[in-house]
Amino acid sequence: EQADKKLAAAHKRSRFSQSFDAGPVAISFISDQHIAPGTACDFRRMREDANLIRETPGLYACLAGDGVDNHLKIRSAVLGAQSTPGEQWELFDYYLGLFAEKILVVCSGNHDAWTVQFAGTDMLKVIAQANRVRYCPAAARITIKVEEQVYSLAFRHQYRYNSNFNQTHCVKQWFRMGEESFDVGVIGHHHEAAIEAFLAQGAVRWAARARSYQITTPYTDQYGFNKAKPTCPTFILFGGEEKRIIGFWDVRDAVIMLKALRGGT
Repeated sequence: EQADKKLAAAHKRSRFSQSFDAGPVAISFISDQHIAPGTACDFRRMREDANLIRETPGLYACLAGDGVDNHLKIRSAVLGAQSTPGEQWELFDYYLGLFAEKILVVCSGNHDAWTVQFAGTDMLKVIAQANRVRYCPAAARITIKVEEQVYSLAFRHQYRYNSNFNQTHCVKQWFRMGEESFDVGVIGHHHEAAIEAFLAQGAVRWAARARSYQITTPYTDQYGFNKAKPTCPTFILFGGEEKRIIGFWDVRDAVIMLKALRGGT
């Protein structure tokens, strides 16, 4: 009986729904904040984006993991850290509170999961619940209803089938090899931004990857990765009889269009 309950919960886990009476609305995907004082983290841009989402009518966010550095696993990173995981989680709590009312779902990344693996405590879940934000581990699927039009959004921190030459490759493979399709799919983790529309199953789909607010680290310098530039891929969803999506590389560009479509509000 306990196993049956676990099976039922596994099928329902990480599935959410949200309805909007009037459109259009925009959903911005944010990932890899890697909050850690003493590192090259763009805190100014992070706060500006959070405030922009909070203050823009019709604009909402999904968080795709690695909100803090939380180095517990890699010895060299632990020795080089200039802030503790506790301090980082405290700052993440403050950051989440800036725009918690506009966050649809937050999911965890590998850095977040280290606390669970080493201490058995899911700090991200605790902080999300304290801020009354819906939480799930690893991946989420959201059914968005704008007026009478229904959209399927999926996002996660990591996935298989990655390509250094085509960052949206793994998103499209998730579409092809996952358990169900989606209209918009977003993955974080690689700190590389990308966005692409593609045709699948007779409809236009969108694949994107969100970049990081952590501009560089000793690891990325050593192994030749380029410096990151924070971007939050954002998608405008329309109501009406026809399913229609417009994707933007970054939230700031999307806000210009969203305000125009909503009559400047």
